[in-house]
Amino acid sequence: MKRSMQVMIPIIIIVLVSALCGGCYFAFYTGISKNNPNAENQSASITFKNEEYPRVMASFAMENLVDKVRERLTGNAQDEKCASEDEIIDKLINNEIDIAIVPELTNEQREKLVSSGKSFESFTLTKDALVFMTNSSNSIENLTSSDLVKIYSGEIENWSNVGGQDLEIKAYQKPAGSYVQSLMEDKVMKNTDMKDPVKENLIGDNIAIGNLTSEYYDEEGRIGYTLYNYYKIMYNNQNEGVYNPDKLLSVDSVSPTTENMLNNSYPYTITYYIIINSSNPQGNNVRRWVGTMLSEEGKNIIKEAGYIAN
Repeated sequence: MKRSMQVMIPIIIIVLVSALCGGCYFAFYTGISKNNPNAENQSASITFKNEEYPRVMASFAMENLVDKVRERLTGNAQDEKCASEDEIIDKLINNEIDIAIVPELTNEQREKLVSSGKSFESFTLTKDALVFMTNSSNSIENLTSSDLVKIYSGEIENWSNVGGQDLEIKAYQKPAGSYVQSLMEDKVMKNTDMKDPVKENLIGDNIAIGNLTSEYYDEEGRIGYTLYNYYKIMYNNQNEGVYNPDKLLSVDSVSPTTENMLNNSYPYTITYYIIINSSNPQGNNVRRWVGTMLSEEGKNIIKEAGYIAN
């Protein structure tokens, strides 16, 4: 019996020590999980060190997106540089940036890339659209593309002419030379000249349309246009207490929804592209960045930023 106890005591001690150590490890591990349940997911999304992150420049409408991407892929929040499409293309050609994020290029911009003698590649990133908005009390829900041309050329000046109430149409425009104004002229007006904008109907920038102090905001009888992402993200953000009571109009009976932009049925859909120099070797940081953005992880980041993922 004595000999038996001598054998059992060391075994009991070993079991107790093992259990105690195991208990300490479990408490320590579960403590991390409880305090930071997303620790594993966060670390998995950090793909680049700050010093190896590519030089990205995007159109202004993509500002929120590129900032979110950098934060997710490096773990650090830092504002990315945004510029006009012409400036971005120039910088890409001159190797001042590695990655350009721009909407559909104009003929002049395409020609500039071709004449540079360099080769470039493009990848579809996200969708946007030129959308038309009016005050929520307006009975009109839909306009034809022909209606829009007639309204902005001055041929139609009263809502009763398009099935609405007897009320003057206050048609707001964008400044000449701005990207949104160029879209309006190219995609909507085409070969028809827009009427001269009156001073009080000329909006200085996209944000002004949704600004609470703007005369445009919720003004009866008016119509204006902007980018869908501006409407949804920049000044219609209910999470931050910003709510725009204006409604978006359907065009040719197609509403500007995510689904209709993805299938290109909404007539004024815009596609944004990633453009890089073809000389980037496989596996370098630029191509790693592109690969990430085209993956499921990249699509999730796009959605988190409030944009439309392809």
